[in-house]
Amino acid sequence: MKSILIKRVYMIIFISLTVAMAIFLLTVGIILYKRNVELRNQNVSKNPYVQKLLKDLPDLKKSADKNPTDYRSVNNYAKALYLVSYNNEAIKVYLKVVELDNSDSQAYNNLGNLYRKTSDYAKAEKSYLDAINSEPDQINAYVNLAHLYIYNLGKSEEGIKILEDLASSNPENSYLETLLEKTLMQIEENND
Repeated sequence: MKSILIKRVYMIIFISLTVAMAIFLLTVGIILYKRNVELRNQNVSKNPYVQKLLKDLPDLKKSADKNPTDYRSVNNYAKALYLVSYNNEAIKVYLKVVELDNSDSQAYNNLGNLYRKTSDYAKAEKSYLDAINSEPDQINAYVNLAHLYIYNLGKSEEGIKILEDLASSNPENSYLETLLEKTLMQIEENND
């Protein structure tokens, strides 16, 4: 009887310690996340160009709100939000941009980057593919799609194939060959 009671006490202590550890780790994670966001915002806000964009945001928003069917106004506001890392708001506005012009490959590419930053990888992939479909020569969208496959989706072979095809179809662009080599080295380092 005493043995069962001792086992129960140990179990309660074990469960209590496990819950306390989980709460502690969650709290530390939240604190580190908030600190990372604060540091990123401090770094972004030191850039004079970003400072100007932050100052201009209210006017850009007012223009986009006043002219919701004016592609240029809405796109300018979306770009500003994107550049100052207001990711969730930028996603909403970029969705309006692609409604106004579904052939804007840069808007789709930026939307893919935003979805990737917010860890919505399925939407990021779709956005990059939409960018490529609307402008097949859009190199940035191919590179971003490849990196999404390699670094976020665990589809290294598909990502490498995209980079290889891109480098071979653009031999005059030495950046692509360098990017491919660098990516292959990073993958190799991560596998070691």
